Amino acid sequence: MTVSGVSTTVTTLTKYLCGHAYVFAMSDGDAAHPRSGTTNATFTVDGLGDATVSVPEEGRSLRATGGRFTDSFGPYQWHIYRIRM
Repeated sequence: MTVSGVSTTVTTLTKYLCGHAYVFAMSDGDAAHPRSGTTNATFTVDGLGDATVSVPEEGRSLRATGGRFTDSFGPYQWHIYRIRM
């Protein structure tokens, strides 16, 4: 997995369980720090193709096209993505 297109660092951790990849992603920064701010991050997942990416903690989903999906982050905001692999 790679992350691109960010103006603020987005840190990720990926774990696999029972045919799913779980991606834990968090943006760094807040108003008191120079790397703070909102950002859009594009995630590229090898071997994914076109798929639905679930964001279960938020009750929403994203569409991956060609193995890529994009989401937005505020300062220190986190998202957990669930992807059937």
